[in-house]
Amino acid sequence: MKKIALVLLSGVAFALNVSAGTFELPEDKPVVSINIPKGWKPQTFENGVEGVSDDDDVYIAVEYATAGDIEEATKETIEYLVKKGVKLNPSTMKQKEGKIEGFTTATIRWDGTDKDGECRVVMNFVEVSKTKALIVTFWASPSGMKKHSDTIDSIFATIKRVK
Repeated sequence: MKKIALVLLSGVAFALNVSAGTFELPEDKPVVSINIPKGWKPQTFENGVEGVSDDDDVYIAVEYATAGDIEEATKETIEYLVKKGVKLNPSTMKQKEGKIEGFTTATIRWDGTDKDGECRVVMNFVEVSKTKALIVTFWASPSGMKKHSDTIDSIFATIKRVK
């Protein structure tokens, strides 16, 4: 997990509209599921799902990755954030490990700026197995993170193994 924790952010690919609800990842052979609220306008992309809160305060991307793909997915997400005008402040990076719904996690958080001012980027690596992880990325203003913290927590509470 520490190796995964050293890798940064998840990738975002081309999105396709789908109905809201529970998403099983990866689509071809589901291993894990997560629920994105309908109001967050979820859309699928290759090996993931993304959405934006109903008030456009919070962006979320959830990507399923294997150990060999995590570094590339991270690089693609950083490039995506840069294209969207997000500038991370490396000196603010904080890391911690923990558990979410029984899964081992590593979290990395940065402060930064975007076109609207201050923002936070939070990336969570949720270990699905020794070689697979969900990479959950949030991007929001500090007030948006605070306002939507209960919803963000409820999204994590929906992560389940597919039987």
